[in-house]
Amino acid sequence: MIKKNLAAPGSPSSALASIDPATGYIKAMASSSNYGDSKFNLAAQGRRQPGSTFKVMVMMAALRRGVDINKTSYVSKRLKFTHPVYGPIDVDNSDSATSGKSKTIFQGVVTSDNTVMQQADLDVGPKNVTRAAYDMGITTKLYSYPAEALGGLTTGVSPLEMARAYATINNGGSRVKPIAVTRVEFPGGRVDRKMGKVRKFKEFTDGVTYEAIQAMKGNVNDGTGTKARLNKCVAAGKTGTTSGFKDAWFAGMTRDVNTAVWVGYPGAEGRAMENVPGWGRMFGGTAPASIWKDFMTVAVKGTNCKDWPKPKTPFKARSFKAKLSKSPPPGSTSPTTQYPSQNYAPGIQPPSTSAPPPTDDGSGTGSDDGAGTDTGVQEEPAPPPPAAPSPPVRKPDEIYESPGDPGTIAPENDAGGAGAG
Repeated sequence: MIKKNLAAPGSPSSALASIDPATGYIKAMASSSNYGDSKFNLAAQGRRQPGSTFKVMVMMAALRRGVDINKTSYVSKRLKFTHPVYGPIDVDNSDSATSGKSKTIFQGVVTSDNTVMQQADLDVGPKNVTRAAYDMGITTKLYSYPAEALGGLTTGVSPLEMARAYATINNGGSRVKPIAVTRVEFPGGRVDRKMGKVRKFKEFTDGVTYEAIQAMKGNVNDGTGTKARLNKCVAAGKTGTTSGFKDAWFAGMTRDVNTAVWVGYPGAEGRAMENVPGWGRMFGGTAPASIWKDFMTVAVKGTNCKDWPKPKTPFKARSFKAKLSKSPPPGSTSPTTQYPSQNYAPGIQPPSTSAPPPTDDGSGTGSDDGAGTDTGVQEEPAPPPPAAPSPPVRKPDEIYESPGDPGTIAPENDAGGAGAG
């Protein structure tokens, strides 16, 4: 599937990981790079910037809070102001056609709108987005920067990590441990099945995950992920493209299969995918979505291809004061008085979190070429000064996992490419 889509000399590499959302059993891991040459598994060890696939974490944090993503709206506009806690905020969409229009969080996920989802992140709270990401199965250390809402991570994530995180949505809210070996058979016939023991940790209600799935179905059917549509199976997912076109993703699922696909050039600095043969600029909705579709067309055979059932615990919206949803018209400077003030010790400044306008070709949203507006990954947020206190968020595996459970594989980062990919 990878070779079919990236066959020309000089094409970028690709990796995918696929798991059973009910058990965590790894169904497949594949990479276009030769493991024998590099001794490096891109599917499990590659740590790359996730792009807009992380907007799903914002949505999950909002839903957990009781936010009605179908009614809570934000104006799609450039954000340029100074937050008293996080410092400069500078986020934009390259598709000027949407500027000034109001979008719900649901529509923000479908069209991958950077400014809508950044406003939602600030209203829900970056620390709550971090908590949602950890509960979904992300093991990469997060710092609760606003930029992380759009994929601007200090350290990247692997395809296996993203497949695991989205599986939590797929199975009704339980984080599963990825399992590669289900049993070990010794000489003499003794069989040890401890390694294959399914481990699940309930984190979200099925009502919350059902609402998230509806938005992710919208991304595949009518948004930036249309190239991932399956002919005979209901699918849901999300595209991701980093600024500079250094990383492109599609992570998605059917009822029984979760798969995440990454495309990019390996290496510490990465390379921009501006003129890829057969594709041109590489977006998450182009080759990654196409590879995902080709793989899943085979992987779903014999599995449940029907739509997700109604939840046993329906989602109940709660009162939520969305401060930024009533912010000034496009072009205005958002007042910082709507945020609570925070005093810092002398010489300590709040961490800076800003992002340049993304580099999209302006081809619109939801088109068949999958380009959409999904390029808005933030520049890497500047680390806080050494004397600044660490954000009070729980670490992923030390608390969330049972003793002895290392979670997903978390090796050294192969590709540093935080921020610009």
